[in-house]
Amino acid sequence: MKCIKQFCLVTSVLVANLACDNQKNTSEAAKTTTVAADTTKVETPKLTKIQFYETEHDFGKINEGEKVSHKFKFKNVGDAPLIIQRTNTSCGCTVPTHTKDPVPPGGEGEINVEYNSKDREGKIEKTVTVIANTEPQATELKIKVFVLKKIKGPYNN
Repeated sequence: MKCIKQFCLVTSVLVANLACDNQKNTSEAAKTTTVAADTTKVETPKLTKIQFYETEHDFGKINEGEKVSHKFKFKNVGDAPLIIQRTNTSCGCTVPTHTKDPVPPGGEGEINVEYNSKDREGKIEKTVTVIANTEPQATELKIKVFVLKKIKGPYNN
């Protein structure tokens, strides 16, 4: 019986000791996490303002198979460098390219939009979404075109 009491006493001491060490380690981990969180600062780009000279362009009538392009010019009218993060289109027939370098306040840039009318006909409207460090973050540009159907005959395919 004496052995059982000694065993229980030793076991209790060991469990209490482990609990204290575990609490100490948890406390140290929390301190480390807090320090790491305090030293890691994520910089978000400052917001600016973009002003397009036009947000819509109508190409008019073109023949099926033609490629047309238009430059949408813009100005940074804010106080921070303007960074265009990406441009999205509603279709693979419309390909935008944009200024890659930051545009300083007061500076100008452009988004070139090329439309390929291959295998298309009729009234077409496409949208290009510009994502930048602006408020609002997304700006939409629109192109319109009327594609005339290619007439197949004995002299053309």
